[in-house]
Amino acid sequence: DRFPFGIWFIYGNHEHRRNFEALDAALGATRIHKLVNASAVVQDGARPLVFVGVDYPRVHGDEAFTAARKEFTDAAWNGVPQNAITILLAHHPEFIDDGAARGAALVLTGHTHGCQFGCFGVPLLPVFKYNRGLVHVKNTLGYVHSGNGSWFPYRIGCPPEIAYFTLRRK
Repeated sequence: DRFPFGIWFIYGNHEHRRNFEALDAALGATRIHKLVNASAVVQDGARPLVFVGVDYPRVHGDEAFTAARKEFTDAAWNGVPQNAITILLAHHPEFIDDGAARGAALVLTGHTHGCQFGCFGVPLLPVFKYNRGLVHVKNTLGYVHSGNGSWFPYRIGCPPEIAYFTLRRK
């Protein structure tokens, strides 16, 4: 009740690896809104606010991953009004490019754990195109969340985080 526009959820790689059916059923019993290659109007109006959510591509290899990203993003964007303000929710940060190509105002991602090791806020092992923090692509703002968990039992120079965004209409 404290969240008048609801709580929105997308799946990531860890959800798909750990008893997905039980998790999906548990979420289905709540008021949490799941977006799996789909969109939803969160606030209607002259310029509706639309959340677009994509699943995590469970494929390996650059070509297969790129094809899955395109397929998921195309499906999710189907039916989004032309004049909508869109926020894309995606686990993998490369979806920032897909959101920017479609004019998303904001893309929220994670997956990287901030690259787990850093020095003075800079990742020491930058494995991904976008590793942590704010990213600007065209007119789109992307954010790569460093996560709350770890690949290893510790982090160095990359603290876990809770990100809080306040959205305001211009």
